Amino acid sequence: MLELTAEQERRLRIPDQDVMVQEALGTFRQTLPRIYDKLGPDTLSSRLSEGYTTAVDLGLTKKALVFKYMLYGVSAPKLRDVAYMTEHFQTSCDTPDLVAMDLFSLLAFRPTTNRGR
Repeated sequence: MLELTAEQERRLRIPDQDVMVQEALGTFRQTLPRIYDKLGPDTLSSRLSEGYTTAVDLGLTKKALVFKYMLYGVSAPKLRDVAYMTEHFQTSCDTPDLVAMDLFSLLAFRPTTNRGR
């Protein structure tokens, strides 16, 4: 019987990078067409691929978290910086998936500007 390492097992649970990049491109094309048109499919595809690679290298195991990481990574270059993010993820005692969920919660709480004050 063939035994898989934990790393191999984790990578098998996440869909192929090309499939996820194409799915994310479709998301941008349908729901965020201005970003899609501004960056173009080549630049967008490259950034999504970098986001996928970083997310997997950080140890994310859930497809939804990897996908969200890819989407956020398009406009947040620090998220695509493996060395920077590895340091951030390693300082936590939580699993990478929990750290990512906390990060996404923080990103969703963007401070509003006080426009009329």
